[in-house]
Amino acid sequence: MKKLVLTMIVALMVAFGAKAQDEKPAQFSFFYPVGTSGMNSINNSYKYSFNTLWGVNGGVNGFEIGSIANVNRGDVKGGQISGVVNFTTGNSNGGIIGGVANVTLGNMDGGQVAGVVNYSKELKGGQVGVINAVTGTADGIQVGVINVANKAKGIQVGVINVVNEGDSVIPVGILNFVRNGYFALEVSVDELMMGHLTYKRVVEKLYSMYRVGGGFYNDE
Repeated sequence: MKKLVLTMIVALMVAFGAKAQDEKPAQFSFFYPVGTSGMNSINNSYKYSFNTLWGVNGGVNGFEIGSIANVNRGDVKGGQISGVVNFTTGNSNGGIIGGVANVTLGNMDGGQVAGVVNYSKELKGGQVGVINAVTGTADGIQVGVINVANKAKGIQVGVINVVNEGDSVIPVGILNFVRNGYFALEVSVDELMMGHLTYKRVVEKLYSMYRVGGGFYNDE
């Protein structure tokens, strides 16, 4: 097992020093570089890519499936399915499903669905996983336990939602944090209470409200 992991690490180091050039119809690999294209798979993008364990390609413009990992040093357009991880250094456009994680170092235009983690630099579409993270702007929907975005436009649904800048986002969760969002402090009275102190936070469209109040009932 250690030799297998070491082989994969060395293969990745070699792969990301290469440059994708040509588009080919298809490739099949047991694990990189053992496959129909050998070490040359990192120089090509493929319409169809099938990886018994893992594969390393220059890119995909169609469909790719792998039991452990699909690794691409270029762009991915179409669909990807992996039992463990889909890793792309370029941009992704389409639908990506990973048993554990989907990582797109570039922009994601479409949908990411993972058993644990989804990550992309920019998102236009949706992410569904336990942890969803976007370092740039998330334009769409994030559904998970923890949703994080630097900027957000759309909806976040989770237990914890975190946004640095997002007046246009609608966070639906137990703990919602929008750094540059909506904050208000109100003091009010009504026929039942002598006074209320209310604190509102998150965004104006959908905010969390914390209220305390005091009054008399039967002289108590």
